[in-house]
Amino acid sequence: MQACQGMSRGSEMSFSMKCYSSKHDRMTWCLMACLCITGTLSRRGKCYMSSLPYLFLPLLITLLDIGAVSAGKLQTTTMSALETVDQIAVSGYRAFLPCDLTPPNPSEVVYLVLWYKGDEGEPIYSYDARHGTWNLGARWSDDHQFGTRAYFQLSSSPAELRVENIKENEAGLYRCRVDFKSAPTRNSLVNLTVLVPPSSLNIIDSNGQEIKNLVGPYQVASITRLRCVSSGGNPSPEVTWWKENRLIDNSYEMTFTNVIQNTLEIGPLARSDLGTVLTCQSSNNNISIPLSNKLEIDMVFAPVDVSITSLGQPLSAGTEYSIECEAAGSRPDPVITWWLGDTFLGHNNQVVEKIGNISKSILQFTPKPKDDQKVLTCRAENTDIKDGAIQDSWKLTVYYPPIVSLRLGLELGSDAIDEGKDVYFECKIKANPEIYKIRWTHNGEHIDQKSSNGESGLIMSGQSLVLQKVKREQAGNFTCLVSNLEGDTESNSVLLKILYAPRCIQNEKQTHGANIGSNLEVKCTVDSYPLPTSFSWGFNNSKDAIKISDDLYDMNDSVSTLKYSTLSDHHFGHLYCWARNSMGVMSEPCIFNIIPARPPTSPSNCVVLNQTTDVLQVECEPGFDGGLDQFFLLEVVDVVTTMMLANVSSSRPVFTITGLNPGRDLRLAIFAVNKNGKSQPTILEGFTTKVAQLQVETPVPIEFTPFLGILAGAVITLLLIAIVIILIIRCKYRERPNNQQPEPNMKTGIHNDADSQEYFPMSRPDPDVICANKSRGTTGAPLGAYQRGEKEPIREINKHSCDIRTCEPSSELSMISDENMWIRDNATPNHKKSILNITVNPSESPDSWTPLLHHLNQESNL
Repeated sequence: MQACQGMSRGSEMSFSMKCYSSKHDRMTWCLMACLCITGTLSRRGKCYMSSLPYLFLPLLITLLDIGAVSAGKLQTTTMSALETVDQIAVSGYRAFLPCDLTPPNPSEVVYLVLWYKGDEGEPIYSYDARHGTWNLGARWSDDHQFGTRAYFQLSSSPAELRVENIKENEAGLYRCRVDFKSAPTRNSLVNLTVLVPPSSLNIIDSNGQEIKNLVGPYQVASITRLRCVSSGGNPSPEVTWWKENRLIDNSYEMTFTNVIQNTLEIGPLARSDLGTVLTCQSSNNNISIPLSNKLEIDMVFAPVDVSITSLGQPLSAGTEYSIECEAAGSRPDPVITWWLGDTFLGHNNQVVEKIGNISKSILQFTPKPKDDQKVLTCRAENTDIKDGAIQDSWKLTVYYPPIVSLRLGLELGSDAIDEGKDVYFECKIKANPEIYKIRWTHNGEHIDQKSSNGESGLIMSGQSLVLQKVKREQAGNFTCLVSNLEGDTESNSVLLKILYAPRCIQNEKQTHGANIGSNLEVKCTVDSYPLPTSFSWGFNNSKDAIKISDDLYDMNDSVSTLKYSTLSDHHFGHLYCWARNSMGVMSEPCIFNIIPARPPTSPSNCVVLNQTTDVLQVECEPGFDGGLDQFFLLEVVDVVTTMMLANVSSSRPVFTITGLNPGRDLRLAIFAVNKNGKSQPTILEGFTTKVAQLQVETPVPIEFTPFLGILAGAVITLLLIAIVIILIIRCKYRERPNNQQPEPNMKTGIHNDADSQEYFPMSRPDPDVICANKSRGTTGAPLGAYQRGEKEPIREINKHSCDIRTCEPSSELSMISDENMWIRDNATPNHKKSILNITVNPSESPDSWTPLLHHLNQESNL
């Protein structure tokens, strides 16, 4: 293309025009304008009509050019005779239109390149190198065609017109015209085919749902179908399936909606298919990138292994254990649960850890005895899979101390048994491991196994305890104590009640001292089961045998209290107490001796137990209390100064004196005191130790030498000789006559056993009996001689005292009868006798207590 412009000023003609080589009707005027511009027809910039003759030569050239153009236009109608090059381009991508610029000979150069589309007479692109170097020509592109998208590339071989972002409607036949400097023009054809890639690609699963990126999750061995649908594209695309860059299916088809689809069936799936990438591609050319969608296969796996790793060892009841269970092969992680039998143990007592592909659960478990032989199960379950659970079980062995229950034999039917019947206990035991020992207790005391024999009436056999001909002493609480390796267990306590008639309890005071006019409360306590229903009292002495009125005593459970008054000497004697319950009446009554009161006897067997610098401890045995409550006195006197250092009283003859000065010699006097006076003192000698001097010298160790050995031998020899002499003397002493009397006991003032029984009752069943045998009478002595130390009269009294084995009753004894209660006389068989043996002067009347009171008064005056 070439533009020429001309201008005229004033009255001169001016014009301006654009000239295009393709516009033949304007070509002449264009040439004239160009000649004017070049100065051929111009003077000072003006073009004159007088210069027109000079236009004939250019006009001739123009006509020749028009002929050439006409000839070229004529050629376009015969393009089919030209060689055609087929080129394929993809819509949206770059298209390449080749054009051969090779000159016919080396001297030729390219002047002009024109591109035409189809039969159009106007070029759509030009490259003009006529006014310069051939490779620096001017490029022009029709804006209504390619515009800026086209560029003529000279460097390629062959040269080519490159069109960016080619469009589907730009497909067709293109002609390239190459004008050389002098060589003939060359024309070539390019048949451009523009392909349209597919517009969309979708993957649909068997449920009709569109899938993106991830497909599944699928279970192992499952089979599924995936449908890949491609829309658009010209020509119709190929739809294929690829697995990890490997073609697995290219069997596509066109549906009635003119879409292309390829259905892929996958399966049965294996664990190895997890994460496999499937790609669906849709393509109709090898230029553009195929349209594709990628899917990753997601799978779920049931656990393949579960195991309790803490197996085997027995468990101890009450001890907390950490039990581990591991599960592997599950995707996602399994839910691990613990079960004891059919009982779910919950989630709060377990900790779950993840180590690689192994899930671990740690159960904090404290077994109980009832859990023995139960099955502990660890269950691993993938909740995304139906029936996706496996489990491992452990049959527990739980060790526990014995579980013991004690009961009476079923045949007995009651815990109250008649005395004399057989009783047996059953100790029911549940233990793991087995027991190795059973022991029995009675009231907290262990029953000796050695006593378990038929002779004692006690039989231990297996888990049973048999009591033959049970006695009342065997009543109480029984337990069985069972042992195994886990420990010892004591059973519940079973109270065995023995039904028996009342009997007297000897823990009450049996002898009561009283003065004339004294009022006494005498308590009768009995042992019985069931409790007594009634009590009866009676009195007996040498004069009377009477039943005591019910108004004088009361009853509280197993105790009856009698209010008794000694109004005269006839009220001294024996009180008898009977009790009755549903099992019967007492076989032997409780006997209480009512005697005239007197001062107590001196404490005996007094000893000093502890002597230190300032502490002294004394302990004695109490003497007869004179029938009254007594207490004890201790007087501590300094031997040197005769000053009394302490005066202490106590309900028991046990004294501890503190605060004494060290290094003192002491005289200790112990008294017994009751309402009727004080006893003679029991004298002891004591002392307090001196304070030890400070040892400042180091003691020299004794070294055993031959001299010390000889000395020790001599000492041992002398001791042996002394022992032999003592033995000889003792033998001679034993050969002395038996008629010698021993000296009286100086501490107690009691000469012998006969003297000690002067005011003590003897256990005889008969009422008070005064011996009537006059042939053995002798002169008596006053009782006061006992206190004055006159021995012979006392011996005479004892010598001629009544002997119950030889004396006969002086008169017939009366009987107190109250239905089944009575005082039996000497003739009653199988009845123990109780006699209050009061020694009196035979010269005095035995029918009265007055002489005894007279002697006691004399004693009190002294």
